[in-house]
Amino acid sequence: MGMSNAERQRKFRENRKKDLVKRQAYLNDEKERYQKEKRTGKKKNVKDMTEREKRSARKKWRTAKHKERSAKKTLLKLMTPSHTPESSPNLQAGPSRQKVQSVKKEIEIKQTVTGHLILEDKLAKQKRKIEMYKQIYLREKGRGQTSTSLVQTHQEQKQRSC
Repeated sequence: MGMSNAERQRKFRENRKKDLVKRQAYLNDEKERYQKEKRTGKKKNVKDMTEREKRSARKKWRTAKHKERSAKKTLLKLMTPSHTPESSPNLQAGPSRQKVQSVKKEIEIKQTVTGHLILEDKLAKQKRKIEMYKQIYLREKGRGQTSTSLVQTHQEQKQRSC
């Protein structure tokens, strides 16, 4: 696989730094270029700058230094091992809020349906009891007993069965 331009440039600079003759030639060229820019007025000493130029130059220096420091920090973080154990790859972002809401709604619906079924069951039991008491009442009425004596006899029967 080929190298990217950045990798090529990095390799070129490293080779230039290794060779002392090339390094010295490069430094001389850079010095000449800087001197030429100073003569043409492209580059100025800070003492020759106006206040406005000083402010803008210092602002550029601050931003450049900030970028340099942050790059250094990130590189340092990458190079130094952390003291905490590595997190497992299973730790991922949780479900979306929409998914959580839909799950909550499903649970609520299931609880409502379950509660409804329980209430229907209780209602059916109560209806059976009503029918049972109706039958008891009708049987006893046919025998000619009063309603108060009916309740007493039923309670007595219930106590005997328990």
